[in-house]
Amino acid sequence: MGALTCAQPAWAAVTEADFLDELPVVLSVSRLSQPVLEAPAAVSVIDRDMIRASGFRDIPDLLRLVPGFSVAYTRDNTWALGYHGMGDAFSRRMQVLVDGRSIYSPHFGAVYWSDLPLSIDDIERIEVVRGPNAAVHGANAFSAVINIITKTAAQAQGSRVSMQAGEQSTRGFSAQHGGGEGALRYRLTASAQQRDRFESNVNFKAAADNGRYLEAGKTYFVNGRMDWQLT
Repeated sequence: MGALTCAQPAWAAVTEADFLDELPVVLSVSRLSQPVLEAPAAVSVIDRDMIRASGFRDIPDLLRLVPGFSVAYTRDNTWALGYHGMGDAFSRRMQVLVDGRSIYSPHFGAVYWSDLPLSIDDIERIEVVRGPNAAVHGANAFSAVINIITKTAAQAQGSRVSMQAGEQSTRGFSAQHGGGEGALRYRLTASAQQRDRFESNVNFKAAADNGRYLEAGKTYFVNGRMDWQLT
């Protein structure tokens, strides 16, 4: 007479909360910290890991990762962004924020992406509220709200140097250094980028040669941040 026994592994009890522990907390919908599932609007979060994996070096390019967004590079370091087909070279229907502060220029009625003094390495995450949210963020928030959240000085300690090369003869260099002690921390970033571009030529003599010529588009900036945490 033989006996057949079967052993089954014991599984730990898994609750729904275990699957929701890593959901991001967002700030841009109601200006209050809340889990993304409890936010009263559709929100996309581009975190640091996604930014690093994408390989993008321009902030508008990162918005290609958001469902419904269209991003086009026009010329002279200018971009045309749209949501659900509502493209606009001046991003007038989007509220664009950096750490909760609007960068929309009311004098020119536009958002100038090339004037953002930010490097990709400065960004901790980007929160995108898809759809209108004028009640919280004003009339510009007709199609979307884009909140670029930068790293704190404490998150950027140490030194980092990066170099980039890509299509359109893009070349770039970025250096970042963070230091400090105790409650006082600082961060400094310097960046330079150059890419070739086509631009219409109004010179009639040169117009005989297809009316176009190559010229380099260049961007340079230095920014810094200092944090003092009260204890």
